[in-house]
Amino acid sequence: MLDGAFKYSPNILYPFLYAIVQTGARRSEVANLCWTDVDFATNRLTFRETKNGESRSIEMSKGLRSLLQFLRFKDLKHQYVFINEEGRKLHRQKIHRMVTRLKRLYPIPGKDWGCHALRHSFAYNFLKKGGEMYQLKAILGHKTIAMTVDLYGNLRSHDVSNPSPYDF
Repeated sequence: MLDGAFKYSPNILYPFLYAIVQTGARRSEVANLCWTDVDFATNRLTFRETKNGESRSIEMSKGLRSLLQFLRFKDLKHQYVFINEEGRKLHRQKIHRMVTRLKRLYPIPGKDWGCHALRHSFAYNFLKKGGEMYQLKAILGHKTIAMTVDLYGNLRSHDVSNPSPYDF
């Protein structure tokens, strides 16, 4: 999917989807990300406009940090991290149209996915690689542990392997 996104839209959709894949954040949280929310000194992203109303900060992966540094170097004048061709904030409708076109151009047989499916994929892989439910709750920004357990508590023990939970 990311390979197709890179071929289809290397400057707009690919970085946006890559951020979702690397953080597990919601589409709106990534779209609302401003450069003031990216701290390269502490290697952290802060999501301020979240569904539950509370800000949260997460550590950037090496790949995401590199991508964001590249984007920042290319663009020093815009407020938002992810922008459209006109330099304005990337909005929901534009994202939806681009994802729909990407899925048509680069279909994944047997898979119908959207941005929220990438969030679920992040959570599944985090747990599969040994991450803890309370860590996942904090990363995803769930209000309660019960919500995290309800959504992801059915991961089977034979699905869990032993590598680092941060090595995606």
